[in-house]
Amino acid sequence: MNLPYIDPKDLPESVRDKIGDSNFYWESLHDDDFLIDFPVTEQMAEKQKRQAQVMLVAYRKYLEATKSILKKVEKKVITEEQAKDLLAEAHKFYEAIKDGNQSL
Repeated sequence: MNLPYIDPKDLPESVRDKIGDSNFYWESLHDDDFLIDFPVTEQMAEKQKRQAQVMLVAYRKYLEATKSILKKVEKKVITEEQAKDLLAEAHKFYEAIKDGNQSL
């Protein structure tokens, strides 16, 4: 892949002072072979996208449950022991979804 030439006059003066009259070219930061042999099919990409969406929803539900439990403790609606049990249950549910053993 050919990358564009960088004209020194297009660079800021502070950079030109440091590089002098040298010529610069962009360098590729990727491996062309990796892009050609990228091992993802359309179906795999859709599956991974769906998994990411499920995880995001699960995390948001877990976060919402955690905040709700903490508010109840602050208002003394539930005891700290009850809160620990509820937090453990919420965490267990989140882990089950993350591991694919539970659905939303």
